[in-house]
Amino acid sequence: MFKHRFRYLLIVPLLLAGLWFAWPNPPKNDDSAANPTAAKPGSRATSPSDTDDADNPRTTRIRERPPADTAETSARVSRILADDKTSTTEAAVMLHALAADSSLPVAERLEALQHGLNLDMVPFARFAEAPDLPAELAALFLDAVINYNESPEIQIQSYLTLINHPDPEVSASATDMLAFLVEDDQRLAGPAILVQMAKQKLADLRKAPPITH
Repeated sequence: MFKHRFRYLLIVPLLLAGLWFAWPNPPKNDDSAANPTAAKPGSRATSPSDTDDADNPRTTRIRERPPADTAETSARVSRILADDKTSTTEAAVMLHALAADSSLPVAERLEALQHGLNLDMVPFARFAEAPDLPAELAALFLDAVINYNESPEIQIQSYLTLINHPDPEVSASATDMLAFLVEDDQRLAGPAILVQMAKQKLADLRKAPPITH
């Protein structure tokens, strides 16, 4: 009797083990199979509008709407730039005339100034002296002058004018650049002395013979 019970106790675990291995595994929860558009970890989910024909993600760019008063401006500047009979310098001179015209909207003058500076800086050498120069134009011109290392004379002359501009940022930037050009990096000279040093250096530059290559 004991032997039969012992055999029964041995058979039961074997049956349970067989059922365990024979039982089918539950299907894996694969989100990518159920949802082909699911994003992988660490990637940005994209919608159909974010992909091109090859299903490659593309960046959606937001285009800024131009000001309402620049419609005529773009046409006017475009005519100057598209005229093949006009040289680069002549086009810059005409764009300077637009940028310096105080009767035109600031947006129109800004566009003309930006294109003109890209063509030729020389016609704009004294642009900072334009009366009542708006801060937007003064700032754009100042940035161009700072990068125009070909002519320290134009730089100094422009800084001397812009240090008196009513916009505090334009005035401060022009003062800093003027101090740098006269080697007053520590800003030890007062405003009057700084102007005197700049005018002296400007006079020396004008007396110096042109550099020939």
